[in-house]
Amino acid sequence: MNTCPMCKNDNCDCLRDIGFLLLRLILGVVFIYHGWAKVTNIEATAGFFGSIGLGNIALVYLAAYGELIGGILMVLGLYVRYAAIVLAIISIVAMFSVHITKGFGIMGGGYEYILTLLVLSVSVGLLGAGKFSVSAINKTKLK
Repeated sequence: MNTCPMCKNDNCDCLRDIGFLLLRLILGVVFIYHGWAKVTNIEATAGFFGSIGLGNIALVYLAAYGELIGGILMVLGLYVRYAAIVLAIISIVAMFSVHITKGFGIMGGGYEYILTLLVLSVSVGLLGAGKFSVSAINKTKLK
């Protein structure tokens, strides 16, 4: 038998769900951090976007608030799959518009870090919110 050290049940998924939670939390915190930096200095963000050929102000706001709100939803575990899609799209755009020409390594401004965020976003989107999330709590209350 494979007894869980947390809940003492056989064949439970507690450790897997804790792993999902950790992935979701750190991904959310990172996107909240970057989104907040963009939102609180939207003029500089718009200037940077313009310098890389993405001068449409709607894109600036979509990226800034997409990161911020998407990160918050990740932390809460609410609408995680939708948030993951938005965050993955933002990551793809960032990777190809800013980082791809600078090589792989982050020290040279390369795509190493944004690729990690992209893969984490896709992974969390595929896995879902997990047991420790607002979504799971709401499902339990609805039963």
